[in-house]
Amino acid sequence: RGIAADAIRNAIQARIDYGDDIPIDTGADRSTALDAVVLSPLIHLKVALYIEFKKMGISKSEFARRIGVTQTNVGRLSDLSHESRFDVVITAFERLGLRVDSVVRIHSAGGRQIQSASR
Repeated sequence: RGIAADAIRNAIQARIDYGDDIPIDTGADRSTALDAVVLSPLIHLKVALYIEFKKMGISKSEFARRIGVTQTNVGRLSDLSHESRFDVVITAFERLGLRVDSVVRIHSAGGRQIQSASR
């Protein structure tokens, strides 16, 4: 699964690098959920932030101004390989007037869900 996750991360990163839209999973077909590739929560947050940026239709410099960071930091926020701090990403959403909710699901190594919590 590590190779598949890397491939998907790289495909999403390429879309971000070219300024393309990212297709959203509608959850319509969950029949093969145990075979799904799991990406980190940080990648999910960064992709969601990128999608919000695209919806705004503004430049990277304007985006940086609105969230209070440099353009270099905007690049880091859109770099899926960069280990940004969660609080920095969450703060970017907050400065855009958005709130992040989360759902945490803990699975055993075999894929069986053993715990779930929402915030």
